Amino acid sequence: MRSTSRALWVGLAVMLSLAAWSCSLLENKFNQCAVDSDCDAGQTCAVDPQNAKQHFCVLQTIPPGCFGLPDAGIPPAYGDLTNGTLHFGLTSNFTSATSGPNITKVRNFNAIQLALDQINAQQGTGNKTFVLHVCDTQGDLALLSKQVNWLINQWNVAAIIIPVSSQVTTAVTETTPAGVVVMSPTATSPAITTLGSQATDPQTGVRLVWRTVPSDELQGRVISDLLLGRTVVNFTPLPAKVGIVYTLNDPYGSGLFDVIQPRLAAAGVNVFGVEYEKGDAGSYANAVQLLAGFAPNASVVVAYPGDNAGIVNAAQMYPGLQVDAGHRWVFTDSAKDPSLYRAVSDPTQIANAVGTDPAPDSGPAYGLFQSGYESQPATLGVDPGIFAFTSYSFDAMYLLALGADYAVGTDGTGAFTGARVAEGLTRLSDAGTTQTKIPYLLGNSTDYAQARSDLQAGRTVYVAGASGPLGFNPLTGESLAPIEIWGVAGNSFVQKAVVQPPPF
Repeated sequence: MRSTSRALWVGLAVMLSLAAWSCSLLENKFNQCAVDSDCDAGQTCAVDPQNAKQHFCVLQTIPPGCFGLPDAGIPPAYGDLTNGTLHFGLTSNFTSATSGPNITKVRNFNAIQLALDQINAQQGTGNKTFVLHVCDTQGDLALLSKQVNWLINQWNVAAIIIPVSSQVTTAVTETTPAGVVVMSPTATSPAITTLGSQATDPQTGVRLVWRTVPSDELQGRVISDLLLGRTVVNFTPLPAKVGIVYTLNDPYGSGLFDVIQPRLAAAGVNVFGVEYEKGDAGSYANAVQLLAGFAPNASVVVAYPGDNAGIVNAAQMYPGLQVDAGHRWVFTDSAKDPSLYRAVSDPTQIANAVGTDPAPDSGPAYGLFQSGYESQPATLGVDPGIFAFTSYSFDAMYLLALGADYAVGTDGTGAFTGARVAEGLTRLSDAGTTQTKIPYLLGNSTDYAQARSDLQAGRTVYVAGASGPLGFNPLTGESLAPIEIWGVAGNSFVQKAVVQPPPF
């Protein structure tokens, strides 16, 4: 039986962990456990995010996925937990039930880290800094809901960064009633634009769902025009029959299908759509079999990282889906991931493939981002441009910080609520019609300080992020952006063109 003093010490450790998720006050003298079995029933062995060598037993109230992924460099919380008083959340599918860390999601997180480091270095909001609490959804929507509720109730977060379209549309059932902002750097489904009351604060009427990435309404239109010979990229011969393989019961897959199919059909192209279950090799093998029966000249794949290569590999047993038969693959944004060219068994099958994604910007703000990204210890020498959505992730963190700056005001005493953060976001607009303004560059410390000051003074602010100009529509929470057409070049991606989406 443990002594009374030992029991009191354990109790103190539990209270400290639940109150601040840190045992840094113990000055490196406490290492209670090594594995979960060292702890009492109902407790788990947790790593101190301030000191990875320290472990302590906490009550199992923290949902699975919110303990960090040390092997991928993902901590459970990022920022100074002892001084940070403004809390945000991040939920992402860093892993799945069948695979380890998704490198693109990790690189997106690295971009968010960079932004947070730059923001916290200034301590401009009443000398308060930000803390980001990080959870791995593992692609599980039920787990996502638990994590979102925990972030809201345990940490009183004003906003949560959520990347995936299906996760955004799931999370709003929890976040909107709580008045919490959702900011997405990668959720591209057109369904997010039309969330209506699901995305509106019930008290203030302000939009609570925002995204730095443009809607797939734009990407789908560019894919359609590419296949119809209406872009600068020469896609010949033009296909008379196009297959579309897309994710089942998923707003990302159905959203792009619903944009591409009617535009091609209206131009006389024979279109065949087939759905597959995300992450299910048997399901996309069946989908490819149906696709082969249709015998398309080109096939659009709206899939998730890992599935793209699996679909191409499954097609190898069908001669009509081979390059030699004249078949070509067209990919969407999620395929711009190293798993595409690393996992395809026959690289010649994607040598003439093309894909689309929201175009990375080439302006001065992107240059600042790229330089900072390649200088970080975690991403030293890594080009962020080879991964989709890194610049959009960087911008997402900066925009939430600006919204928070507006919310709490110059002295830091204003209400740090989702509605107030969202109100700040509505003040991020374009140059307007009455005067020409030079945009503030995200990633530039002087520009960020001035943008913060202008927002807190009630002015409209025009910012340019690493992803491009960020002039938001306050009713939809999104901005327009050009679309990149890319190809595969060995073990890398090459930009073929950047096009403006056709008019609506």
